[in-house]
Amino acid sequence: MLPVAVAGGFSVTDHAAKHSTLWDILVVGRSVTDALDPAKAARHLVNYIVGGEEH
Repeated sequence: MLPVAVAGGFSVTDHAAKHSTLWDILVVGRSVTDALDPAKAARHLVNYIVGGEEH
């Protein structure tokens, strides 16, 4: 079975992406690269996805 990757338009406001069981890999781009502090945005997103942080 191949892993499923999804990409595009994801941020900490995307509750459907966080709770979906349909993907194995989540590709995030602009919500991190366009942030004023990309490192902080990346940490925030990781905490949201794996840490259970809700917004």
